[in-house]
Amino acid sequence: MGYSSSPIVASDSVAYIEGAKEFPNLLNKRVPYTGLILYLKALLYFESNGWIVLLFNSLIVLVAAEALWQVTKNSSDYIASWIAVCIWLLNPLTSQWTRFLMGEPLFFSAVIGWIWFAIYKPTWLFLFLSSLVSSLRPNAFTLLGSALTWWIPSKINSIRTSFILIISSWATVFIIFWAFILRSSPDAESLLDVAKNGLIMPSNGEFKVSIEMSDSIFSYLKLFLTRIGWELVQLRPWYSAKLNSFIAIFMTFFYIFALRGAWIVRFSKLFWAVIVVSIPSIVLIGCTWAIYEARFGWWFLVAWIPFVAIGSRHLLPYPMRYLQNQIDRLMTY
Repeated sequence: MGYSSSPIVASDSVAYIEGAKEFPNLLNKRVPYTGLILYLKALLYFESNGWIVLLFNSLIVLVAAEALWQVTKNSSDYIASWIAVCIWLLNPLTSQWTRFLMGEPLFFSAVIGWIWFAIYKPTWLFLFLSSLVSSLRPNAFTLLGSALTWWIPSKINSIRTSFILIISSWATVFIIFWAFILRSSPDAESLLDVAKNGLIMPSNGEFKVSIEMSDSIFSYLKLFLTRIGWELVQLRPWYSAKLNSFIAIFMTFFYIFALRGAWIVRFSKLFWAVIVVSIPSIVLIGCTWAIYEARFGWWFLVAWIPFVAIGSRHLLPYPMRYLQNQIDRLMTY
């Protein structure tokens, strides 16, 4: 079967499109996706086959690429900037979602945009846009909490007061999340029930991944870490051997370069921005579940792309310099 560049309407997309048609009378379970539903409603008003959505998704992804270029350039150089852009645009684990009528391309781009605003313009607009993005999907509330965590210390000189306000802000954001998102599906299992059942990721057809649970706190800690591990590894037993081989190689270098890059820019604005925006998403995955297509991991992994670019920029020149030296030696004979 040949490759198609057409927009993809997945099963989740159908629910969002139906929500766009029925808006403002949304089913409770669709309320957490109000921002995405309004986005689709506005674009599908002009044409119904999804091409205009694909166009706008692509434009938003390109804007994120520019933001990524700037934040990487700010901490390194032009080469690292272009490496970051290539990772973002050419990595199939992220770029594949641009074609879907779903929230992934918007949210991934929003995470990159969040880093740009955190570094260059941590103003009221930063908080407003983070609030706006929070309406895209259930996990997006973390961007607002992260924005408050970043913004409050810049306005409050007292460490103690800043700490109290940050904790209060996260408590408020989480209460809103609980009231309007988790409670939007009253028939769904609670997170505690899901944890008691040892669920790592929900069933998608015949596959469902879970572990045996006990009453021990270590059992819940294992579940928490296993969910995160599944998203970090990105491999799935139902993928083809070729795909898993590609993912294994790509993600190995991704993490090696990310660690190197993080060390190089440690304690910089970029370093702390990535930390602040990444941790809430990681914790949320550990407290809820991983996902069949491994896309949840990219909630925070897209924020690591500058680290990967900077790390590879500082590691790759060594073998290239060695090769150049060998060529120079041969030319002297």
